Amino acid sequence: MKKEKMLRLTLTAIFTAIVLVVQMVGSSIKVGPVSFSLVLIPIVVGGMLIGPYGGAFLGFVFGLVTVIGGLTGADPFTAYLLQAGTSSAIFTVLLCLVKATAAGLVSALIFKALSNKNKYLGVILASAAAPIVNTGIFVLGTLTVLAAPLSANPAFVN
Repeated sequence: MKKEKMLRLTLTAIFTAIVLVVQMVGSSIKVGPVSFSLVLIPIVVGGMLIGPYGGAFLGFVFGLVTVIGGLTGADPFTAYLLQAGTSSAIFTVLLCLVKATAAGLVSALIFKALSNKNKYLGVILASAAAPIVNTGIFVLGTLTVLAAPLSANPAFVN
């Protein structure tokens, strides 16, 4: 039991370091104002190896790094949303943390549910779920609460 806890702790630390590095490097790859989330790869793999709590933690770390990138100006899109007003800033922070945490948690739960029956199907569906959940929650949040700040800036409108 003690050995298993130590293994989980070690894996969590290793995958946290990988998430930090990949998010900082991967945020330089952009399509328009939005960067690709290559960081979802270690989040999904970590969630598969560590479990749902590990996946959720790794996702939370990803969300936290996104918020920090917005606060420091390293992520211009997040920085714009944080500067759009107090309520937009609070919602942006919550959106970043919730979408990323949910992506890690949902993908790990899917893998856990399916891995005993068909490990390959579990890997495929967990891998597909992470970007769908991450992007889906982000799009839902931006189309509802953050629509006004985005439509006010011509750079984000067709």
